[in-house]
Amino acid sequence: MATLTIRIDPRLNETTALQLAADIAQVDTVEDSGVELDFSNVTHFEPFAMLMTGSTVRRLRHRREQVGTKVKIGLPVDADTGIAGPMGFW
Repeated sequence: MATLTIRIDPRLNETTALQLAADIAQVDTVEDSGVELDFSNVTHFEPFAMLMTGSTVRRLRHRREQVGTKVKIGLPVDADTGIAGPMGFW
């Protein structure tokens, strides 16, 4: 089983969150593959984009679990100290 990797833009804002949702919608049609979301290069998080991305990832995880595959999340180095960690994004 192959794993599809989606690399997240270094700036998670409204535009990149919408693009991520579109990318995930396309990936979600491939039922036999795992998915890795690589947030390792993200350095800027906007609150609305975090809400939208969280919802998108939650739906993806639920659908992947139904077909027996997993979603892996690649975290940035400063995941605990950046704005996303204290806001509960991870």
